[in-house]
Amino acid sequence: MAHKVRGVGETSVHPLERHPKYVAAIGMVSLETIALEIQLAGVLARMIGIPLRIGQAIYLSPKSEHSRLDILRNAAQSRLAVAPGKEKTELGMQQIKALKQVTKIVRRASDLVNRRHRVVHDEWNFSDREKAVTRKKLDGKPGNPRVAIPLTEVGLLVTDMRKLIDDAHALAESFREHPPFMARLKKDSTKSG
Repeated sequence: MAHKVRGVGETSVHPLERHPKYVAAIGMVSLETIALEIQLAGVLARMIGIPLRIGQAIYLSPKSEHSRLDILRNAAQSRLAVAPGKEKTELGMQQIKALKQVTKIVRRASDLVNRRHRVVHDEWNFSDREKAVTRKKLDGKPGNPRVAIPLTEVGLLVTDMRKLIDDAHALAESFREHPPFMARLKKDSTKSG
């Protein structure tokens, strides 16, 4: 069933209006995307040691999600670079570990952004023949098929986003408590004279 246009003076109605669980899940993808972007901005801010509001201003300035991830990746590679010969020092090992953590977060976020694009930018519809909600990839290439999409697929994306939001928040908090670019101070357990 296509997007139906009603009579003169009436508005068209999207076919998914009769499938509110899909509409809610697709909407949650958008909402969780914003929450993820805020957490990634927090990772950037904590990683380079600036206030959160400035980290958000920097991170959220580019309009493309992949450009923002490039900023995070490049900043991590620069800020957490270990000078040659310093790999075995406590600070060097700390920075190597932090860089691996940020890189993993960026890789997961990139995958989720790509999955999110398919949800938000493709054409959703309902197939009367298949009696299923379908999605058609819109990429300028003709002939893309409509594919039945189970609600669980959209729900899994939401779940994966929430897990990454939690992991990004935890990483930002660990960077707040122990900045990855500063040596950790140890308490001296010896007594003075």
